Amino acid sequence: MPRYLIVHDYGMGGLWSWVRAESAEAVLDACAEVEVVTDPEVIARMGADPGLEEADLGDPPPGSLVANLRAQRDAYRHLPGYGELAGRERVHLRWDEREDGEQGSVFLIELGPDTRQLRNVELLPDGGRVRRHMAD
Repeated sequence: MPRYLIVHDYGMGGLWSWVRAESAEAVLDACAEVEVVTDPEVIARMGADPGLEEADLGDPPPGSLVANLRAQRDAYRHLPGYGELAGRERVHLRWDEREDGEQGSVFLIELGPDTRQLRNVELLPDGGRVRRHMAD
């Protein structure tokens, strides 16, 4: 079974692991918030690390990165709307943090095909705006 290098980017760094699976698509379908790395230089560099965890997608060891990311995906797989945005090139979302007339911000968010935030705009309660570019 092929082996894939994955990274779970948590914002301040990443957790890396090898996973044995039938395909990269199977990894993305089974695990939440994960990227399958395809850059040959990164794969070669990480392949030289003998301490990097390795797991089978179908039966990961309890407590492993793969097991945790599978559990996270399974926890919301049943929710209405799950998967509706899969396969889209770009997705635009509006998130309103205001509740019951309270003051708060509204966020306009653009996601890329890998679900990473590309940019967002925060609409402030005073009418101001803050624009942020998250990735290229």
